[in-house]
Formats: sequence, structure tokens, C-alpha cells
Amino acid sequence: MARKEFKEARETLEAALTVMPDYQLAQELLEQLEMLLPISEGMERLIAMQQERNQRARQRLQAKLNTCDPALAESLSLYTKNALTGMARNVIPYGGWTGLRKAELAERLVETLQDADLMGTVVDALSDQERAALGEVLAAGGHLPWDDFATRYDDDLDESPHWEWHQPQTLMGRLRARGLLVEAIVDGKTQIVVPTELRPILREML
Repeated sequence: MARKEFKEARETLEAALTVMPDYQLAQELLEQLEMLLPISEGMERLIAMQQERNQRARQRLQAKLNTCDPALAESLSLYTKNALTGMARNVIPYGGWTGLRKAELAERLVETLQDADLMGTVVDALSDQERAALGEVLAAGGHLPWDDFATRYDDDLDESPHWEWHQPQTLMGRLRARGLLVEAIVDGKTQIVVPTELRPILREML
């Protein structure tokens, strides 16, 4: 329960007790509310700390690519095994990746994404807006300033980077979790980038 909701609930119960001081249920609920508040505040702090850790990890990931023309293998190798497993669920149609080591999984993903038939399945599952976003990046030469993309569509900064357990719901997150977009920092500016091998394949399909 958010702090604002706690305040509203407390005010409602206190108002009820002002009118009916002997209202036992309201008194019990108020006492329970006061007990829950420290727990809720602790959870909020933990969530905030985790978000900060995620942001630092995201910045480190962005900084590992320094070109607007990255190879697909180079791009995917930077992700964690957890993220690659989540990506595999979106991209590899027949499973068989659970026993793979990280390097093997990244290699399988690279092969899958460069297979025109399998890539067609991935693209067909995209929404019209996702296809339009990819098309815009491709039309700009395969890369677009991160801020421009986020302003036009959205960003996934509040989403979990652990794609195996939490699939992204935002447009940016969904495209990243399919290997179609990656991030790079070039000349001090963050870019949204389509890996080079995917550009001609996607141009044929969009």
C-alpha cells in the first residue's frame, strides 16, 4: 500500500472513530494499519534500492557498446544468462535452450535471428507500433538517439532486467528482449541501435 493510501485509510478510520469512539472494528483496523506502515516503508526502500542497482547495471551494459554498427554476436554476448534465457523464449520456437551455457545460448540466438523464416515469425508477432518503431530506427540508418526514441514511444527503465522471470511490457523492452534493439553509448550519447546483420532482414519484412 502506497504512503498516500495509508494516509487516506488512516484519516477515514480516525473520522469513523471521531463519530463512533466505541467502534471496535475501526479501532482494530487502525491498529493493524499502524503495524503495517513500517513494513510498507521498508518494502519501498528495498524496491528503491533494487531499482538503483538495476539502473547502475543498465548504465554499465549501455557503456559496453561504443558503436552505432554493432555485430549481433557482440551485442548479445553482453547480456546475462538470465536475460538471454528470456530472449530465447521470445525468439527460439522449439525450446531446447535450457541446458545451454551462456555462450552457447547467445550463439543459438544469433543463428535464430539471422534465419529469415524464424525472424519472420518474430516480426509477425510484433504490434503495429513496434513495427513502426523498428522502421523508424532503420530509416535513420539503423540507430536513433535514445532520448528521441523514448520520447516518441516509451522507455523500459522501470522494468526488470531479469527477462527470464519478468518479460518486458513496454515497447522498448519488448524489442530489446527479442534482440531487435540494443543500446550503445557513442560520443557520450546513448543510442538505440539495430544490430547490423538484422538491418537488411528487417527492411525486407517491415
